[in-house]
Amino acid sequence: MHSDPESIAAGTVLGGLYRLDGLIGEGGMGEVVSALDHQIGREVAIKRMRTGYDAADGVRRFLREAQIQGRLEHPAIVPVHELSIDAKGRPYFVMKKLAGETLAT
Repeated sequence: MHSDPESIAAGTVLGGLYRLDGLIGEGGMGEVVSALDHQIGREVAIKRMRTGYDAADGVRRFLREAQIQGRLEHPAIVPVHELSIDAKGRPYFVMKKLAGETLAT
């Protein structure tokens, strides 16, 4: 199952605040997109459930991941700024966007 191309088209606005710029990566049941936070004027990363993974158990696990990550404070853990639900009912959370290279080979 791949991401919904319409929902990550550059210029799409999520939650009235975040202009999506494109896909950063995807895996499992989620995808991460780059976005601009209009309210603060900063670049952020948004993780959200991919289309087709919206079963109740999947949503609970996704929300739990966001809540746990949001409570943790450590230099190696990306801070969570917001947890919400999009117009299609899919949960997402907004995080600090990190610069640099991935560990992928």
